Amino acid sequence: MKIHFIGIAGTGMGAIAGLLKTAGHDVRGSDEAVYPPMSDSLDRMGIPVMCPFSGENLSWGPDTVVVGNVCRRDHTEVLAAQAAKIPLTSFPAILGEQILPGRRPVVVAGTHGKTTTTTLLAYLLERCDRKPGWFIGGIPNDLPSACVTGEGAPFVLEGDEYDTAFFDKGSKFLHYRPHAVLLTGVEFDHADIFADLDAVRAAFEGLIRLIPDDGILLASADNDIATGLARACGQLTYGLAGEDADYLAVTLEKKEGGTAFELHDRTGVLGTYFLPMVGNHNLRNAVGALAMCLRLGVPADALAGPLAAFTGVRRRQEELGSGRGIVAVDDFGHHPTAIRVTLEALLQRYPGRRPVLVFEPRSATSRRAVFQKEYALVLGAAPRVLLAPAYDQSRIAPEDRLDLHRLEADIAAGGTRVTTHPDFADLLETLRAEAVAGDLVVFFSSGAMGGIKHAFAREL
Repeated sequence: MKIHFIGIAGTGMGAIAGLLKTAGHDVRGSDEAVYPPMSDSLDRMGIPVMCPFSGENLSWGPDTVVVGNVCRRDHTEVLAAQAAKIPLTSFPAILGEQILPGRRPVVVAGTHGKTTTTTLLAYLLERCDRKPGWFIGGIPNDLPSACVTGEGAPFVLEGDEYDTAFFDKGSKFLHYRPHAVLLTGVEFDHADIFADLDAVRAAFEGLIRLIPDDGILLASADNDIATGLARACGQLTYGLAGEDADYLAVTLEKKEGGTAFELHDRTGVLGTYFLPMVGNHNLRNAVGALAMCLRLGVPADALAGPLAAFTGVRRRQEELGSGRGIVAVDDFGHHPTAIRVTLEALLQRYPGRRPVLVFEPRSATSRRAVFQKEYALVLGAAPRVLLAPAYDQSRIAPEDRLDLHRLEADIAAGGTRVTTHPDFADLLETLRAEAVAGDLVVFFSSGAMGGIKHAFAREL
């Protein structure tokens, strides 16, 4: 089948495009622009990408067009497909229809930690010779690609609660036929499609209702909603020492390079492990992945070696470069909770450094005022903050937009030096002029920031 992806540079779209390419389909795609690491990944998979968007991009005659959820019904390529009577679908739907039948899907879902946890779970199953398939909405460091069909029964998927497409407003993960679900926690997010936390919870309840009677649900014990959903259906929880959970990590030693810990269940110690990543949030992700492996029949003693060699995912606490005493780090974090826990982890990894935070409000939630106060608190924990311009807010009512001037004032009121920049070029020039030895420069954005992250790192 000839399949065209509109918006192929998105992490999820790029991953499923690769999966279908591996399955033997002729896959191509388009986007407004494409940057590393996704551009490198698509090139390695041999998937042609056409930029920018244009109706002419469909002239090669695809049999079906996969529409990214960022595309509106008036998108130029959507209109071209409809004019040519080419069927439209979504990547979750085509994944569920073409790849998942006959498999045992294991869906990793939750507001935070999905990409890292999905990657670790797929990696552990692969290293333990379970021959899983996987679909990851990011670029894994320790796996050959973000998407593999696999030969075994398990198929590990990153399950997103965001809506599927303009013609399908249900959550993406509802297409994934789960046999097992690993639920990392539920918080309010995606303010553009969910009215409130109850609406978010309802989406996850819909996913859990799809689990068969012989299926598995593991939920993080630090989140009341996740725990409530697990206990309501007699399923299990995981967490850290001090929490009431069925699987627990008891920390033995924290180091700059990671954490040594014991894994316990209700009967006692299952084994001793080392996670070469910092931060309690990463330790929690690891416990969830280990617990799911155990529930899927992997022996506890088979997991220690692979875990100790895990190096994570691109754009999650990823060191871009260092020089002149300066370290530059890229992180996908854009929710206040993600920024807070990531900063805590980075200060453990780089002790004694001065954090300099660069924040771009780009995601649908971060461009809105819903977390106006929370952003001031988490960003204000650093002594220096640079604010990039918010991504297009034209479709957001003025009263609902994140107010960067107010954010700057609120951060400054706490004693942090903060500046707001009209464009990325101005921000980059300020960084070049100010960064000094001992600085830890952290870029927080769900986007590429116009390439300035890599430009800054290359100059170190």
